[in-house]
Amino acid sequence: MAKQSNRRRKKNKKNQQKQVVAVKIVLLILIFVSLFWMISESASSLKNIFFDKNPYFTLDKYKISLSVEGELTNSEALRKQLNDVLADLERKSGGSINLFKCDLKLLRTELTRHNPQLKDVKITRVLPEGLKVVAIDRVPVARIMSLKGKMIDRDGYVIPPVNG
Repeated sequence: MAKQSNRRRKKNKKNQQKQVVAVKIVLLILIFVSLFWMISESASSLKNIFFDKNPYFTLDKYKISLSVEGELTNSEALRKQLNDVLADLERKSGGSINLFKCDLKLLRTELTRHNPQLKDVKITRVLPEGLKVVAIDRVPVARIMSLKGKMIDRDGYVIPPVNG
C-alpha cells in the first residue's frame, strides 16, 4: 500500500510539474503577444506623429513634376486632370494632402481611366513635399481604316481618338 501511495504522489508531482510548465508557457505567450501589441501600437503612433500628421510632408501642387513619354497625350490636359483629382482628394480629406497618405494607386487609376491612350502611369513620392508623375503613351503600330482611322498598338489595343 505504501508503494501505491508513493506512485500516486510521484504521479501527482509529475502532473503538477506539467501544469506548472503549461502555465509558464501560457504566461510567456501572453507576455510576447502583449509586447508585440505594445511595439506595434508604438510604431503606429510614431508613424502617425512623424509622417502622417507632420505638416512638413504636405503635398505642394507646385512641386509635382509631370512628363509624358510619347506623342498622343497632351501634357497640359493631363496636368489639369491630375490637379482635378488632387483637388477632389483635398476636399475629401478636409484640407491639405499628406504625402504619405496620398493614394498613389488611386491617382494612377484615375489618370489611366480618363486617358485610354496611356499604357502606364508611374507615380513616385519626392520627399519632402512632391510627386513625380511619368505618363507612358501607347505606341501605335497600325491604323485601321475600317474603324475610322483608329490606331492599334502592338498589344492589339485599339487606341481611341485623342481629343485635345
